[in-house]
Amino acid sequence: MKAKVAGRKTNVMIDTDTVRNAVSKSFLDEIGLEIDEPPDRTLIGINSEAYSVILGNE
Repeated sequence: MKAKVAGRKTNVMIDTDTVRNAVSKSFLDEIGLEIDEPPDRTLIGINSEAYSVILGNE
């Protein structure tokens, strides 16, 4: 689905059954936002592999 985020049109996926949201670091860079702090949760990805990327500690 297309949506306007921070004034730009982009593709989004809406999942009303989730508690957390995710956004790519490259998109944050494009719209000029910085990560406030490192994540306090681990994401479970494809094939139930757990991973957490600490982008807030660059």
